[in-house]
Amino acid sequence: MAAPDDILLLNLTRLGDLVQTTPLAVALKKSHPEARVVVCAQKKFESAARLMDGVDEIVTIDYDALRKVASDRSISIIEVVAKAEALLAPLLGRKFRAAVNLTHSRTSAYLMYLLDAHETFGALMTRSGHRVIRHPWMLFLHNFGGNKQITPFNLVDIYALGGGIPIHRDRTPLSLRIPRSAEGWAERFLQERVSGSGPLIAVQATASDAHKMWHPSSFIRLCRILRDAEGARFLFLGSREERELVEKVHAAVDAPGSIVAAGETDLSQLCALLRRADLMLTNDTGPMHLAAAVGTPVVSLAIGPVYYSNTGPYGEGHVVFQPKASCAPCSFLVRCVNPECKNLVTPEAVAAVALRLLRNEPLSPGCIPDGPAFAGCEVYLSGWGEDGLMDCLPLLDRPPTQRYRLERGYRTLWTEVLLHGRLPPGSDRRVPAEGNGLHGALRGFESLAAAGLDASTEILRHAAAPTSHLGLLNRRLEEIQSCSRSIRELGSSVPEANGLSLMFALEEENMPEDDLAGVARENVSLFNNLLCRTRSLAYLLSEENAGKIFGEKGEEPADVGASRR
Repeated sequence: MAAPDDILLLNLTRLGDLVQTTPLAVALKKSHPEARVVVCAQKKFESAARLMDGVDEIVTIDYDALRKVASDRSISIIEVVAKAEALLAPLLGRKFRAAVNLTHSRTSAYLMYLLDAHETFGALMTRSGHRVIRHPWMLFLHNFGGNKQITPFNLVDIYALGGGIPIHRDRTPLSLRIPRSAEGWAERFLQERVSGSGPLIAVQATASDAHKMWHPSSFIRLCRILRDAEGARFLFLGSREERELVEKVHAAVDAPGSIVAAGETDLSQLCALLRRADLMLTNDTGPMHLAAAVGTPVVSLAIGPVYYSNTGPYGEGHVVFQPKASCAPCSFLVRCVNPECKNLVTPEAVAAVALRLLRNEPLSPGCIPDGPAFAGCEVYLSGWGEDGLMDCLPLLDRPPTQRYRLERGYRTLWTEVLLHGRLPPGSDRRVPAEGNGLHGALRGFESLAAAGLDASTEILRHAAAPTSHLGLLNRRLEEIQSCSRSIRELGSSVPEANGLSLMFALEEENMPEDDLAGVARENVSLFNNLLCRTRSLAYLLSEENAGKIFGEKGEEPADVGASRR
């Protein structure tokens, strides 16, 4: 039986996501030293969970088997429940002070329903089968997946804030517990296998999803440039299944003193090797997060469905390359036959930045001259933002793109609303009448939100005596439903505006069941929030406000960049 002070972190996702949970675990332990932090992870990632700092107990479940049972239409619902509860036995019957669901799936929501937890965060299924999401940042987590390019926060921060931890006050880093035995093994491994004296660079040219992989030929060209310029040696990483490809990359690079370590390490040994590297060159992978956690500078490629600000390496001084493809980032459900994004980042561009890091040359926003090698990409430097959260600022000396300005607008908006709990700037200003595309969608939101607010307010006014105003109330309820549908449809048709409409939809779905007056009050709040956020975003994207974020030539003011070096 668990102690009533146990706090459960339910993260049934992947290796990298577990590493990204460590600041939340550490901060919970610091905030509640009397509590035991319990992590529930997939059985196949148990070794990663055991490296997490701040964790007192690991519970593993066969999540693949659980999902298979949950989707089995050949058995009765009673059999589904019985099999599911058998798989979840390690957690059932225990009492938790709090349970934090970091896995946004219906299966995990059902698991949260079965748990005995005094307080819950994240998705939870009710007795009636309705999903509710506890905590505003957890609502944002569900918005995050469908709007990567307009939700410019790192997943690490969203996890921590959604778990009720004000991570922006302490800037808690990723942290892992590496056994001494692994550290000793790494020392011996490198002494016996690696020769030469040039910088040692870890290279992860593979990924669990091929759509997240930069071309191996590009990694080869990049490593050859660094070999010739600095005498670099390379530690080629990967899994046992990827070793054949990794060996081909190693042979083609032909750098003296380099070795292939793919398939030769467990996770703790891999971490110990990464700690001894001077730099890591990588796709967006679990090992990328391991490198960031042990303090190794990372240069990462955000290819395919990856977006630099969402899942890039967490910490100060890392660099992420983002292709400028119009379709980037794509959905994880897309299987592209012509991945243009893989061609837009050139080895020469990555080498230029990697050489600066190897030579300990300082990096700051706008410090890298623009040039032909960078024509197809943007380059970002990670660091702590003025809001205390992880941020990424452009390294190239070029005016900010419209997409970047949109990201900054959304970041300011959600920081004010979710982090500080206050009205965002410009929320009292009407959306300008001119402009199409996004601005047209914002005008549409403004009109629909005002209409929904008006209808909700009138229902609230007459809720005390509904039978006397049935015709009016029915008409107003129909107006609210129509406004809601139109808001969702408008957001779906204008991707740049979907960050507002999807958050509206999530908040609407999350409204508690109540009487007529209670529902009316919730609707008043719902439509008023959309109205304020819409007007604020329009203001934040206006030329009037641009000068407060960017200098006259478009670059960030010098003091902003300097504060993050």
